[in-house]
Amino acid sequence: MEVESARLTNQNITIKNIHLNPAYQKEYFAYLHPQHEDWFDVTAEKIEIQNIDFLTWFYKDSLNIQKVTIDNPVLQNYKNKKYLPHPGGCP
Repeated sequence: MEVESARLTNQNITIKNIHLNPAYQKEYFAYLHPQHEDWFDVTAEKIEIQNIDFLTWFYKDSLNIQKVTIDNPVLQNYKNKKYLPHPGGCP
């Protein structure tokens, strides 16, 4: 993961230019993992998480968030055509 900047203020988190970069290029992923079907590359210009209830999260193990905003998300998905799923679903 690559992040240009991250900022925590009171109950808010702002993350700018986030890139969940894959470990391998999509063609190499298909070669290394023939039994896996999907490859993803995800980016977003900014993610804002507002009004996080940290006390409830820490003491009751429950995460309450009022609002999440994602600016300009891009999701690239690659389907591994070499992957042959088992008949009837999962093995």
